[in-house]
Amino acid sequence: MSHAQTKLERVTINLIPQASVALADGMEMTGHSKTDFINRAIQAYSYFEELTSNGGKVLVREPGDDELAVIKFL
Repeated sequence: MSHAQTKLERVTINLIPQASVALADGMEMTGHSKTDFINRAIQAYSYFEELTSNGGKVLVREPGDDELAVIKFL
């Protein structure tokens, strides 16, 4: 589902402490700004929600592990 817009939309959010730590960690890992990191996170979450709502699964493999785990979004 695509709802492309050509203009920027300003939003204000309040982050819980865990989200604030995750944002800082993600920015440090990627080198992205807050805006870029949050934009990417929203797009990724939207994709995963669309995928799982249509019967798909998101799988991950931890480093050093051969097992795949299903990620469930709450």
